[in-house]
Amino acid sequence: MDETVLSRELKNGILRRLYYLYGEEAFLVTTYRDRIANIVAGDDEYNHIKGRGNPDISSLSEVIDALPVFAQKKVVTINDFDTEKTNADYITAFTALIENLPDHCVVIINVTGIAVDSKKAKTKKFLTLFAQNGFVCEFPKMTAGKIANALIEKRVTRRGCTISRDTALYLAEAAKCDITYIANEVDKLCCYAAEAKGGVITTPMVELMTAKRLDTGVFTLASEITARRAANAFRILNELIECENAPVVIISSLAMTFVDMYRAKLAEQ
Repeated sequence: MDETVLSRELKNGILRRLYYLYGEEAFLVTTYRDRIANIVAGDDEYNHIKGRGNPDISSLSEVIDALPVFAQKKVVTINDFDTEKTNADYITAFTALIENLPDHCVVIINVTGIAVDSKKAKTKKFLTLFAQNGFVCEFPKMTAGKIANALIEKRVTRRGCTISRDTALYLAEAAKCDITYIANEVDKLCCYAAEAKGGVITTPMVELMTAKRLDTGVFTLASEITARRAANAFRILNELIECENAPVVIISSLAMTFVDMYRAKLAEQ
């Protein structure tokens, strides 16, 4: 299943007993985990049990089977369950547990800190198990265009400001499509625009207000050096240093950028 189906089900009040959420977009993984958990238990800490890693089956079974405290449902969230770090006995017991989840409990397994390789045998087996008994959703890396539309423009509009499509794309690309970083920068830009610029976020404002990311800044620095624009190169270098990037880190990133440019040149030839 994809995010569209998941979002539609949640809007229509459809709840599964099991969710497995993973993918490169960790921000969306945790966002949907929190959204589902909030639907089930709200801010009721007694009915939201949190775990991490590969829990002991016996303890997990007791937690799942126990009835909610003065509520109809409860939620159990497990972060970074590692399917590859399981043995045959664990898989058998875990399978029996997942196939017999009670109606009063929703289990959310979200993976944000480890890579999920669906081609590996154990992971593939678990994904099949989760899909048969609940909802499996992968959140792949979003493109700049999708981020500009689905996140930046909508978030800006909700805060009563405006931003052009080109500026939204510029922000997405400058932020290397990092959703967590972009969300924070959009909120900051909206506050600034609402007070100083009539609610309109412009490209120069993005350049002025957003923090300089090392990877983006170094790539631009490399471009200015190869184009022999010394003044611009030193300006960008000063900005990177002002953001407390260590010189050795800048040099290292710059070297890797030049290697990438060299590869591109060789490919072109």
